[in-house]
Amino acid sequence: MEPILMDPKLFDEVCSIVWPRNVKQEDVMRWYGTRFVFSDAPQTRFGLIQTHGGPCGVLAAVQAHLIHLLCQQNKLETCSDDDRESALVHALCLILDRARPTATSPLSVVFFAPGATIQSEALIGASDLTIHSTRSVGELQQLLSTNLVSLHASGAVYLFLLSVVLTRSLRELKDDMDDPNNTLTVEFGHSGQELLNLLLTGRAVSNVFDGTKQLDGEASLMLKGIESRSSVGYLSHLEFLRYLEVGNNYKLPLQPVWVIGSASHFTVLFSKDPAVLELIPVESVRTKARKVFSTVDRDENGFVTSDRLVEMLRHPDLGLEQPLSHDQIQSLQVQLDMDGIVLWEQFVSAIESLVNGSSAQRQPSALPAAQTYPPVPWPCEVCTYINENTQSNSCEMCTAARPKPDSATAGQTEPESASTSFELFHYNGLAGPDGNPRLTRLMVSIRLSDEATRNEAYNASSGHMSHQAHTNPPIVEVLRTKWSTAQVAWEGAEVPRID
Repeated sequence: MEPILMDPKLFDEVCSIVWPRNVKQEDVMRWYGTRFVFSDAPQTRFGLIQTHGGPCGVLAAVQAHLIHLLCQQNKLETCSDDDRESALVHALCLILDRARPTATSPLSVVFFAPGATIQSEALIGASDLTIHSTRSVGELQQLLSTNLVSLHASGAVYLFLLSVVLTRSLRELKDDMDDPNNTLTVEFGHSGQELLNLLLTGRAVSNVFDGTKQLDGEASLMLKGIESRSSVGYLSHLEFLRYLEVGNNYKLPLQPVWVIGSASHFTVLFSKDPAVLELIPVESVRTKARKVFSTVDRDENGFVTSDRLVEMLRHPDLGLEQPLSHDQIQSLQVQLDMDGIVLWEQFVSAIESLVNGSSAQRQPSALPAAQTYPPVPWPCEVCTYINENTQSNSCEMCTAARPKPDSATAGQTEPESASTSFELFHYNGLAGPDGNPRLTRLMVSIRLSDEATRNEAYNASSGHMSHQAHTNPPIVEVLRTKWSTAQVAWEGAEVPRID
């Protein structure tokens, strides 16, 4: 495995797919200054520290693999220096091996050439770099293990990025992307979605939904997403804001570890219990109806043309116990056709009536029950104090009124079997004021039915999903893109930050 000097032409091509054309030198220099360095704080010895903006996508992806590997060995809290170094090498090998086009394609690792170092305000050139190639994962692991000093030196994260690019190959990267002119980093040197997908799945696809989608009106243009369940998952605050769709291949990963994406940062969410992966709320009638309606109303106008109604009524994802009869369909056509269009609210009301109407009519009327709250500690929206008294209606610290429970559950006491609680951890590698990364324990309670939570409603006039602004911290909003009924509390006064 003799190293070769980086070819100048190849280096220029690599840079053209890594950096956008308008990249500033200061953004590149932040990557040069980033290395793989572990925290020395007792609670986060497994954690990589981020001191510069930009490379957080690479650090978060590597960190997610690190956490999974250490949890497998039951060494997350007790890892020694050797344990975490070994896990780092293993994580880098996993990412590189997954990125190569075939099982026999070369694995490439980029190091500084002998005598080359990062010079202040000087850009790295091809003559500063060497490429080591092998087809053996064992040899790759040995190479990285004998060069740990290089992994902890300035520029290590950037060199690993170049290694992943060369291992995937420029041709494969361009073929992965929806637009071959896209780059792996974006404005301000931030990690782009293609880069994160490359690190998590081995393919630099441009989207995070499941499979591929055909662009409307463009039969030849296919948008590429995540083809199969990934080892490490991904959740995004941008999905809560309705800018993108994260598919189940990311939401239901093989391991209980997720990278969380915000508008400008990546962090890591994880559980020590693999059983968390099985906690999936049963979809409500309204959720199923919304999914079917959205297959036709792709622009979320809140209405569709009536000629698509029969297609929706027969859609298998509607989840009806029995297919609708010809007479039922005709009756619904008469009921829902409003001068050639079908409105969302009328459609979902009709479906809910079909599923629930007859059983509801058989139920005797009941007096309104007393208001009850979810049985979990709750954070005060005024002072953020975590109240342990689950049935208190005011904050023990500042006496502010407790937010009312969801209208869908107010006045109802759900059976214990209808809800469950579990523990998650959120890791943010950005160094805080004390110089250490932040690890927060989250306590999550979910109902095992996804009936509407108070942060979500479908606006019938605009057709768009709307979310009450500033009702919850972003970390809660992200969790509700996976567990829609989640009630979340956390240890400590500081709200876990995803940015």
